[in-house]
Amino acid sequence: MKTRILAVSWLLVVGFLLASCGLIGPKPEIVGVTARDGAPGLDYTVWVDCTVRNNGASGDITVVAELSGGGSWEKRETVSVGKNAERKVTLAFPEATFLNTGLNGYQYNCSTG
Repeated sequence: MKTRILAVSWLLVVGFLLASCGLIGPKPEIVGVTARDGAPGLDYTVWVDCTVRNNGASGDITVVAELSGGGSWEKRETVSVGKNAERKVTLAFPEATFLNTGLNGYQYNCSTG
């Protein structure tokens, strides 16, 4: 009985250490970044499309999109991504204005965080 308790305790400690060191769990990588603009309902908006690939175990990944030019904004969304899978996340920036020469007046980027 003591041996069984010791073995289970040891497995729990090893599992906790692996999880806290990032050795298990998702391993996100941004593999695609695009942006597009439009005016649905006459409200100018820039959408940043971030494609994230998970090179680790299935889990939640937070995708962050940044848009700057005439202002600076950041949006984030947490999504579940399977092992070795990709997922496209679209984040909308209605704060953008067309007066900033449209999409050409903006810089955009995606990351994980």
